[in-house]
Parts: sequence; C-alpha cells; structure tokens
Amino acid sequence: MPLQEKQADCYYCCPITVNELLRGLDAISRETLTSLEELRSIPPGVTVFAPGEQPINMYVHLMGKAVLTPQTGPQNTLNPCPAGPNRIYGLIEALSGNPFEASLQTVSACQFGKIDQAEFLSFIRCRPALCFKLAKILSRSYQQAVKLINSH
Repeated sequence: MPLQEKQADCYYCCPITVNELLRGLDAISRETLTSLEELRSIPPGVTVFAPGEQPINMYVHLMGKAVLTPQTGPQNTLNPCPAGPNRIYGLIEALSGNPFEASLQTVSACQFGKIDQAEFLSFIRCRPALCFKLAKILSRSYQQAVKLINSH
C-alpha cells in the first residue's frame, strides 16, 4: 500500500505547524519566537533525533524532504510519515520533558530552525496567551490520538 494511503494510520502525520503556533500572536512575540531559531543545514541520510533521546531542542522544518518514523506500539501498526516544511517537531516533548518516540531522518538536504528547549520554555513562561494557545494545540493532538486509537 502506498505511503499516502497509510498516512491516516499515523498519529505523527497530524503535526503541529508553524502557522498554527504563530496565528494570532502579536508581532513582537512572533519576531521573538522566530529569533530563537538557529538555522541548521543537514545533509541527506542524517538522523535529526531518535527514539529515547531527551528533547533538548525543537525543530522547525524549513525545507527539504525528511521521514518521521514512529517507534511505539507493534512493529506494523505505525508507518513512516513524510515530514515537510512548516512542521514543528519536538514541541510536545519539549513541554512534557518526555523522550522522543519517533525518529526524524533527512531524505534530501534539509534546513531546520533549531530552537533550544530551555530558551523556548523561558519564552513562553511570560506569555499567557501563547500558553493558552499551546494548551489548545495539545488538546487537539490528544483528541487526534484518541480517534486513532479508537479506529483500530
């Protein structure tokens, strides 16, 4: 079965996007958050993060092709998901402090904005509106996970 047909089976195929996070934020908060990103160019075949690693960074996928491969549950129930620009990886892990449960590997040369977890947490502590937005985003992710579990 082609990868596109299996995407609905993968919780990780419903990522958090930059637009979703920035929508509705004031200009200063958007600029400050963007300034936290450190641009990284990563060649093909590199694992950006792997299951079990502690989240010291979040990654904003800016360009290039990558594959996100979940590593939880029975081997054949979760499938690789195409990763693409505008997606944020590691946000949930950065907030929860839990290790990554998937690997992200570059397929082509990629650019990522790397955001230090501690800097991000410091940034959101003084922005209640952003904390509320993050709560909504996490709630949506939780609801998607429940739907996926119930569909199996």
